[in-house]
Amino acid sequence: MKIEFIYFMVLWENAFPVKSGISQTFLPWELLLRWWLDYKKHCRVEPRMYCEVHNEPVPTNTMTPCTHEAIALGPTGNLQCSVKFYCTKTGRVLKRCSFTPMPMAARVIR
Repeated sequence: MKIEFIYFMVLWENAFPVKSGISQTFLPWELLLRWWLDYKKHCRVEPRMYCEVHNEPVPTNTMTPCTHEAIALGPTGNLQCSVKFYCTKTGRVLKRCSFTPMPMAARVIR
């Protein structure tokens, strides 16, 4: 989780132009890639927020769970506006677009 939070900080550190850079208003990667971070898309969830993450692309109609308990790690910074989550059951990092913020349960805090 510490590594993912460092990625989060670097993403937002590089989201603002440098005064001594190429441009006063645009970032170098904005000029190259022709897209930039958007608050409404990339700030949908705060890091460390507890969420129920939905399976993608389409949930199946089986008896397996359709959601995972996860803790938000931050945006991936891609065009699909997906978010990185730490799955509390498996310990893996999931990248998903659909999720539901939930109040954090006491068992998750422990």
